[in-house]
Amino acid sequence: ISIIIDGLLWSAVGFAQAGTLDDTFGNGGIVTTSMSSSNDFCTAAGLQFDGKIVLSGKSNNNIGLLRYHANGNLDMSFGDSGMVSTDLGTISDNSESMAIQPDGKIVVCGKNSNDIALLRYNSDGSPDSTFGGDGIVMFDFGSQADEARDVILQENGKLIVVGNTNIDPAVARFHEDGIVDSSFAENGIFTFDAGSGSQNFHAAALQSDGKIVITGTANQDVLIVRLETDGSPDSSFGVDGMIILDIDNGSEDDGRAILIQDDQKIVIAGTTEMNFTEDFLLMRFQNDGTPDNSFGNNGVVHLDLATGSYDYGRSLAIQSDGRLVVAGFASFGSLGSDDIFALARFNPDGIADAGFGDNGTVFTSLGPSHDVGQKVLIQPDNKILVAGYSLVADAFSYGFAAVRYLGDGAVSSDILHSESEIQIYPNPNNGKFTVSSGYLLIQKIELFTLSGKKMGVEIDNMGTAWKVDLDSLPSGIYLAKVYTNRGILSRKVAVIF
Repeated sequence: ISIIIDGLLWSAVGFAQAGTLDDTFGNGGIVTTSMSSSNDFCTAAGLQFDGKIVLSGKSNNNIGLLRYHANGNLDMSFGDSGMVSTDLGTISDNSESMAIQPDGKIVVCGKNSNDIALLRYNSDGSPDSTFGGDGIVMFDFGSQADEARDVILQENGKLIVVGNTNIDPAVARFHEDGIVDSSFAENGIFTFDAGSGSQNFHAAALQSDGKIVITGTANQDVLIVRLETDGSPDSSFGVDGMIILDIDNGSEDDGRAILIQDDQKIVIAGTTEMNFTEDFLLMRFQNDGTPDNSFGNNGVVHLDLATGSYDYGRSLAIQSDGRLVVAGFASFGSLGSDDIFALARFNPDGIADAGFGDNGTVFTSLGPSHDVGQKVLIQPDNKILVAGYSLVADAFSYGFAAVRYLGDGAVSSDILHSESEIQIYPNPNNGKFTVSSGYLLIQKIELFTLSGKKMGVEIDNMGTAWKVDLDSLPSGIYLAKVYTNRGILSRKVAVIF
C-alpha cells in the first residue's frame, strides 16, 4: 500500500458571521448563468473533490449541466465552454438529481416525456460510452408517466433511482453499466401503493448497513419507506416498512430531503402547512422509525422564516459538528410574486442556531423576483453552497444560480500554499502516517470519500503528532481534513494497493 498526499490548502480563520455571503465566490457570493436563450432551471448540484461545482437541470427543454471553478468562474475545460446540453428527443427532458462518482464521472437522473432517464458523463462532460452504450439509459417503470427524482450511489458502484410511475412511488437499481439489476425487488423494480391520493418519492439515503430509506408524500402526509438491501420492505421499520406522518391534523406535509446521521438517526426536511402558510419542516427519527424525542417537539421542528412568507424546504445537509442546514425558498407578495433563496441552520437538538444569519435564518435575493433554492451542499472548508435558479434581469429568462455563504472556521479569502504548516510522514508509506506541526494545535482529523461520506479510521491523538491508520480502507482517493487552532487544512489522499 502506498499513500500520496497533495493539494495543501490553508484557510486562515476570520471573524465574519456564519451565513454571510462569501465575497470570494462569483459577484459578492452570487453566480447566475444563462445556458441558453430560453429558460434554464437548476435542480441539482454536486461537489467534486478538487472543489469544482457541478450544476444540472433543464436547459431549453434539454438536460443541462455546467461546471464552475471553486471561485465561481465557469470551467472552460468542461463540455462546451463550461456547459453541456443533452437532447433526449422530447420537449420534457429534465434533470432532477445527480451524483458524482469517486472516479469523477457524473450521474444525472430525470425524465423525458414518458420514461425515466439516467445519464452518465465523463469528468470532462463528454458522454460515458460504457454506460448504456452512449451514456444514456431510458427506462420504463411501467406506465406512461414515469419520472426519476433522486439517484444515490452504492459503495459497490450500483445506482439506486427513486421516482414515480403514474401515481405510485417506485425504486429501481442499476448495475454500473446501466443495466437494470434484476436481483433487486421484482426484476429490478419496487413499486409502492400507500393508498388513495397523490403519492410521490422525492429523495433517498443509504444506511451504513445498506438499507435504503426513502421519503416523499402520500395523500398530503409525509411518507417514509425503508427497504432491505434486496429491495423488499423492511418489516422492522414502521408498519411493513412504511411510516405516514400527519404533522398537524390535516396539514399539507411533504418530505423532500433525507440524510442518515453517523449515529444512524434519520433526518428528513421538507414543508408543512401551519396556520394557512407553508413552513420549513425538519424531523428526526430513531433508526427503528420512532420519533427522536430529544429533537424539537417529539422529533418535529417547523420554522416560519418570516411573517407572511410561504416557506418551502427543498434540501438538507449536515455539518461535521452535527448542525443541520435546510435550504429552499421563501415566497412573499401577492400569489408568491417574489421568491427568494432561504436557508436555516439548526443545532443538533433541533433549535434554530442563533449564531447563523438572523437568529438562524438567511434570505438572499438574486434578481428582480423568483429566486428558487433547490440544493444545499457543505464544502470541506465548512462554506455552504446553495444552488437553484433565478430570473435573470438582462436575459428576461431564468438561469442557473449558485450562492455561497461563509461557514464556521476557515472564512478568509487568503489561501497560502505552504508545506511548512503541517508535516505528513512517511510519504509514500505502508498505510500508516503521522500528521504533525511544530506550532499549530491539531484538534481533529477526519477522512472523507469524494462523495462526502465520512470514513471511520483509527486516529490517535498524540498532541502535536497524530497517527492515522488507513489499513482498513479500500483503494481510492480521499479527502483529509485537518482541524487546527488557526483553521482547516484540506488534502487529497490516494490509497493505492
